[in-house]
Amino acid sequence: MWVDNRFPLQFVTNGKQKISYRSSQKLDTNKPPIVLLHGIGSGSGSWAPIMSLLEKKYYTIAWDAPGYNESTHLTQSSPQSIDYSQVLSDFTKLLNLQPYAVIGHSLGALMAVCYAVNHFPNLPKLILANPANGYGGAKEEIRETKLTARLSMLRELGIQKMAIERSSALLSPTASSEALALVEWNMKKVTKMGYEQAAHTLANGDIIGIAGKHNGEVHIISSSGDNITPTTTAKKIAKSFEGCSLEILPGLGHASYVEDADIFSKSVLKFLENN
Repeated sequence: MWVDNRFPLQFVTNGKQKISYRSSQKLDTNKPPIVLLHGIGSGSGSWAPIMSLLEKKYYTIAWDAPGYNESTHLTQSSPQSIDYSQVLSDFTKLLNLQPYAVIGHSLGALMAVCYAVNHFPNLPKLILANPANGYGGAKEEIRETKLTARLSMLRELGIQKMAIERSSALLSPTASSEALALVEWNMKKVTKMGYEQAAHTLANGDIIGIAGKHNGEVHIISSSGDNITPTTTAKKIAKSFEGCSLEILPGLGHASYVEDADIFSKSVLKFLENN
């Protein structure tokens, strides 16, 4: 896969916690840093097309969340979003950077909000792409049903088969073969422990429940062909943030930033450069 040549995997360690990540180039203090957070079935490499488009103006860093690719999994068997946000905070400090923006996709959006609320209240820009709100605000039986369904799918299929059979669900029917290959390649790098822990976090998370604690600028990107986190979810989340902007990209599926990096990056740049 071209991603490893273009954006080779790098590592940083904090005690027993190792984080693998990719960056657009060596740290340039003249370029505002943007941290990119993937979703439950993905990894750092999924951001490669976006990094290619943003690197002229921004220093981009895409991490592999704990338990993903070569990042050490969390010690908690049933972690919360705040556990990931703590590692993210440690990660940025180890790299000696303060993000100008954080972009979180799907479950990564929940991690991004939790990071902004608990660790970086003065974060200038927060972008939530096809955000997964989480089921923390739902009844216990609904949370259990959602969690059981994900864990059962993982046990029945395994990572490799899940990647082959589920990758297309993240894209629209008209997505390119290149986009599908990138989604599948990243999903195959997911680890069993990482996915299980993230599933627990998704079951207990609730962006809407903590949105009121964040006062910074927020932009949400959704897509009309997203059947996993539909536009109705994005609209509800947008309403929970004061002054939040929302753009719905036509026709794209859940992994909108992979399916059409050009149109996605235009939405990002418009928000970042609107001062």
